[in-house]
Amino acid sequence: MKAKLFFDLAKKAGINECEIKQSLSTSISVELLNGEIDSYNISEEKSIRARGIVNGKFGAGRTNIEDKNTAQYLVDTILSSGRYLETDEEAILFKGSKKYAKGNTYNKELNNVPLETKLANLDIMHKFAKEFDPRIETIAVSYSEGSSIDTVENSYGLKLSSKDNSFTYGMFVTVRDENGEVVNASDYFLDNKFENFDPIEFAKNVSSAAISKLHPTQCKSKKYKVLLNQKVFGRLLGAFISNLSSEEVQKNSSVLGGKLGEQIASPKLTIEERPLDKTLFFNAYDSECVATYNKTLISKGVLQTYLYNLATAKKENRESTGNGYGGGNKIGIGFVHLVVKKGKKSFDQLLEKVNNGIYITEIMGLHAGLNAKSGDFSLQAQGYMIENGKQTSPLSQIVVAGNLFDLVKNVAEVGSDLKLLGSSAEVPSVIVKNVQVNGK
Repeated sequence: MKAKLFFDLAKKAGINECEIKQSLSTSISVELLNGEIDSYNISEEKSIRARGIVNGKFGAGRTNIEDKNTAQYLVDTILSSGRYLETDEEAILFKGSKKYAKGNTYNKELNNVPLETKLANLDIMHKFAKEFDPRIETIAVSYSEGSSIDTVENSYGLKLSSKDNSFTYGMFVTVRDENGEVVNASDYFLDNKFENFDPIEFAKNVSSAAISKLHPTQCKSKKYKVLLNQKVFGRLLGAFISNLSSEEVQKNSSVLGGKLGEQIASPKLTIEERPLDKTLFFNAYDSECVATYNKTLISKGVLQTYLYNLATAKKENRESTGNGYGGGNKIGIGFVHLVVKKGKKSFDQLLEKVNNGIYITEIMGLHAGLNAKSGDFSLQAQGYMIENGKQTSPLSQIVVAGNLFDLVKNVAEVGSDLKLLGSSAEVPSVIVKNVQVNGK
């Protein structure tokens, strides 16, 4: 849709400050269950979102339909929603940053790979798992691919655009042993460079992980030295960093409020937000069109900055940090591509460092089991015993309990095994001391 028409109609309606965001996304997804096609979907979607300032507040509208009435519909929706919006937050439409980093996450070579080649990997993965062990009972494999083109324009003349694409392979297997016990394992691979995916290696890792969970036991309930894998630590880290939201700090609802320059984490931890790194998650601007930049959040455990959007920055007479994310009439605080500075020890060396303890590979129920305000958590978990520096017996029906802020302070070692997660965090495995694990 031509943005000029929207801006002209908005101005006639008395909306002098407004913006319009347009997105065209395409996707394909295929899933095979035990070698047979279980689902196959192809979609294309156009999304048009607009917002404007009405009586000092943001009104917003959205539609997936583009026709001769779309521009007027968006203007009318902005007017109606803005009049009845109840908020004390002042609306700010950003004119634009002086400079934006150049780059995108679109790989044109991915489109040159035939779909048949991409889907052939599903058969390879299924065949490998089926032949890997006769106890593997259910095999689900999937491929999905998506791309999007996004543009944003505002009434100040700012125009920005971005383009991205990526693919994901997923695999889920169940294993039934001779006693009827069933365990499962799953994983995913996310990238936009097709040549980086090895279907046999991926299937081998998932199948091996499932088999290794057979005949689980329970550990004694006590405090252990614990090794957290990248996925587990990444999930906990996201909850921890959310407390750096300036919005929560200004509402006095963050435990980390008033702690700039103080030691809030282990000296082993340096954590950055790096939206401008050339990864799948490269992001030159936030939802408010503020230019992003790489920044250190925590340096050797010391808090360096909070995260700001336009509204929270204005309250403190400072500039936004480029962390305004959201849509419509409410822009919150978010972050893109958290990176934990890696250590020097490999995974095997971390196991040796633990010597005797527990390796946690999965946690469940994070949203219900973690109090984001206090940091207290009690989470079901799975993992393995670590005995004499080696990964040994699988564990099930265990509960990891404690306080998130204490856990981050108790990080004793950071591994060298950085992994880029689907949440955009790039995280290594870590050793944490004095973690309560409840078993038998």
